[in-house]
Amino acid sequence: MKRYKDLISSKKLKVSLDLSTYCNAACPQCHRTSTNGLGKVDWLPLIKWSLDDFKRQFPEGSMSSLKRFEICGTWGDPMMSKDIGKITKYIIDNSEASVHINTNGGMRTPEFYEDLGNYCGKKLLVYFDVDGTTNEMHQKYRRGVDLQTVLDNMEALSNTDAITRAFVILFKHNQDHVYDIKDMCKMYGAESVYIIKSDRFLVNNRFNFINENGETETLEEIDKDLNHMIENPWVDNASKNIMNRIGKKDKNVLTAYRGTNDR
Repeated sequence: MKRYKDLISSKKLKVSLDLSTYCNAACPQCHRTSTNGLGKVDWLPLIKWSLDDFKRQFPEGSMSSLKRFEICGTWGDPMMSKDIGKITKYIIDNSEASVHINTNGGMRTPEFYEDLGNYCGKKLLVYFDVDGTTNEMHQKYRRGVDLQTVLDNMEALSNTDAITRAFVILFKHNQDHVYDIKDMCKMYGAESVYIIKSDRFLVNNRFNFINENGETETLEEIDKDLNHMIENPWVDNASKNIMNRIGKKDKNVLTAYRGTNDR
């Protein structure tokens, strides 16, 4: 497999990368979650990139043409990588790129986010996930993620020059609270709040899953007359293509998960 530096040197000016396939959450409709609800899909390898892993793929001097680096949360949460702070600072120090991080926000501490925001300034943008005004509402989907932890981390970052944004996934159980959720996010420092919807309601508007107690729970799609509220698509065509290829165990895609095999 080519090193990422070879792709960058060929004028690919934006990089999107998952640093971890571990996650602190167990969201029922996540791409890494099995169809029965909460367990990880069997074919997804468990890795966490260390700073050394990252430097092997992106040596010093290799990122001069890079304009944007997206640290994704598609297959795991980037905050599960123990070196996420060091990796972010390394990108800032060795490129002109802005760094965009997608996280559920339930890991790390306000002190971590304050330090990272102060170091990176306006070149750092972090998206947090906030799906309710109460912990019960939030954890209906964000299983295992404490809402107050997310809000405290978001507020800490917003007190720096870094850019703080929030995603809200709209379901039937939180659709009547969407404006309250947006107001709460802004109160805790989010500059922008994007209302999105799940792409996993493929057959009908209900999604059944098995919860932690072995009981069946159901997520329901938003009422169709509320689709006008959606401000940002959850999955674009490129993402769906990658999902299909990985689902078929395409080796060319799976080799992108190169890092510490930390099982």
